[in-house]
Amino acid sequence: MMLSAIADHLQLNGCGTAGQTIFEYEMPGTCKDGILLMDSYYGTPINHEMRGYHAAEFRVIVRATDLVAGRALAQKASNALEFQTETAFGDLYIVKQSLPENEPRVYKRSVGGYWEFEVDVQCVWVDA
Repeated sequence: MMLSAIADHLQLNGCGTAGQTIFEYEMPGTCKDGILLMDSYYGTPINHEMRGYHAAEFRVIVRATDLVAGRALAQKASNALEFQTETAFGDLYIVKQSLPENEPRVYKRSVGGYWEFEVDVQCVWVDA
């Protein structure tokens, strides 16, 4: 999955800073308010008929100390990832469409006292 390119896209859309408040695969415990990007549970399928064509799902998880601010950040990230026009993600990928599958769903507070929200995103892209 192209999570680093997605992190850059979210940064360009004002959702945070890659490596500081937007992370891939793991969010540091010291980050109280941020975005975590993760692959779907089943990973990115391999398309044997059309090499370089990918259709997969990824997860956007928002951690926040405040319920309202967390929901707003999750919605902002979701909005930034909703499009159906060709969009270059750096030099490596051309995203054909990116569609959130759900409104941000909230989980109860963690032991650390943080709220977490999740949005699943369906994405279709080709190698540039």
